[in-house]
Amino acid sequence: MMSCLVSRSANSATNASRARLVVFGLALAARVLTFLIAAPWDPAVEHELVLHNDGMTYNQLAVSLIDDRRFATGPEDPPDPWHSPLYPVFVAGVYLVCGYRPWTVLLVQALLDSLTAVIVYSTVRRFVKAPRAALFAGVCYAFDPIAILHSMQMLTDILYVAVMVGGGYLFASALDGTNERGTHARFAAAGVVLGAAALVRPVGLYLPVAMIPLMLWLHRRTLRSALAPAALFLLCFYSTTATWQLRNWSLYRAYSLAAMGAWDTITIYTDPVYTAIHNVTDREAQMSLAAEADREMSRDGIDPAHAHAFAKAPYWERVALRLALDEPFLFAKFYLRGTVYFFANMSSGRWANLIMHRQRSHAPPPDGVVDRTPHNGMWQSPWVKTRIELLVAAGIGTWFLLTYSFALYGLWRSLRSGLTPFLAMCATIVLYYVLISGTGGMSRFKLPSIPFYSAFAGVGAASAAIRWSSRPDDRERL
Repeated sequence: MMSCLVSRSANSATNASRARLVVFGLALAARVLTFLIAAPWDPAVEHELVLHNDGMTYNQLAVSLIDDRRFATGPEDPPDPWHSPLYPVFVAGVYLVCGYRPWTVLLVQALLDSLTAVIVYSTVRRFVKAPRAALFAGVCYAFDPIAILHSMQMLTDILYVAVMVGGGYLFASALDGTNERGTHARFAAAGVVLGAAALVRPVGLYLPVAMIPLMLWLHRRTLRSALAPAALFLLCFYSTTATWQLRNWSLYRAYSLAAMGAWDTITIYTDPVYTAIHNVTDREAQMSLAAEADREMSRDGIDPAHAHAFAKAPYWERVALRLALDEPFLFAKFYLRGTVYFFANMSSGRWANLIMHRQRSHAPPPDGVVDRTPHNGMWQSPWVKTRIELLVAAGIGTWFLLTYSFALYGLWRSLRSGLTPFLAMCATIVLYYVLISGTGGMSRFKLPSIPFYSAFAGVGAASAAIRWSSRPDDRERL
């Protein structure tokens, strides 16, 4: 009997190792193939696609960290107030090992994102205890077109997702054993890792607002025993983020991670409202809102021309909030539309850029047709899309249809049988990113949620596979 149990355990471990290798191999192959198609080592492609917009800024910050030991975009520039530190540190680390070659960062990101797919598999296997569901979840992330695309961008997203998934694993393991020894240590570790994720992208700064209520609700019958771990998680999370917030306080008297979040309230959250009211372009809307903030600064005796970003941040937020409150129904409309775009945005334009090795330019719409393209180019009408974009959109749309269908089916199955703490955490994290994205709806806003709804897609795909199988006795198993 004992030998039989040992044999089963050994076979299970062997199968899990093989599955991890399969998930890792598929994820890495997809990303390396994309890397070869993109050819980011080509100087023209590097200029057009890699060191473009934010990519150039992160490159400059990394070079400054190495050459000048300063977090700035150049030797004569002041300390950068716009960005959080860990992604430039990550890029600088790659440069120290590989030299100043931006394409090496993309290769490392491809490797890191492939490891993230393995962590997704391992996490679902542990907490759902269904090998088939875990394999489907890992493959779902391995082939996700948004994840693959962003592994080829010099942006914070891939590092952020990797740290988020690691923190999610630690938090789920702590939830799984709230009354066991070592639980406090796991909550503390989860707080540190998820706090580090916020140091990659400040969008994660408010995650405890979602996680703590979930934790207390799951342990509402033993609420008193959950208070200490919750407090420890909060302490470790915000102690981690405080390392950078104190830096900004010492330099700019602003206890904040980065000024970019305040600027986003204008450029992402309320810019579409202003655009719709005044019938202007995105750029005109953003400049008008920024000018309104500058006028308020001037009335308060502050010279906007000599003010740093953190000094302007409260005024940007005030102008954005006032616009949202003045036009609540219009803001709600764009917020709802952003939620739809959160799931529907295919990034076909960025994929076309990558395939064609350049920033594409769209032909104007036909005569008599007004292009109502929403802000930031997140959604474009078919008549302004190229043929290759339409083909890419067709392929990605098919993938979305499959994964969303499986995810909804998996959610339904999980609700019927009772959400486990792990799946409740996954649902909470997905909801957090949906709500915090607001009117934005850009694909990179969705990316951190993909590993977590992949868990439901894995459950749904495994359940569907069993129902379609010819073995009726298996139909109640995942």
